[in-house]
Amino acid sequence: MEIPLSDPKPYDWKNQPAAPQQPYLSEFKIAAAPSNGNPEPEGPPRPFSFGFMSMANDGTQSRQESQDASGKVTGSYEIVDAQGITRRVEYWADDSGFHAEIKSNEPGLEGSDLGSAKISKL
Repeated sequence: MEIPLSDPKPYDWKNQPAAPQQPYLSEFKIAAAPSNGNPEPEGPPRPFSFGFMSMANDGTQSRQESQDASGKVTGSYEIVDAQGITRRVEYWADDSGFHAEIKSNEPGLEGSDLGSAKISKL
């Protein structure tokens, strides 16, 4: 099954059309394998890695994530708005659960520990 995505125009974070720019992709389709109703069989973790960075009129965002052969997932994402307010989250998930370190220069933010998340100023 193919799902065509027909609008290659970039959008800003307010979901408004951005100024016309040269698109990186002129055509993009998602191909999905037909499902027979059976879930994927359990097996050993499959390593993977991906990342992206996106720039818009009102800021940037980026993300990267990977999983190793033992199943441990590590990753991070960062959002920076047009005024330079930044939130960076580094995380990992393994047999002990999900953990995150959040760093930001957001006004009013105080450093603290929230269970498996640690918050600090940039």
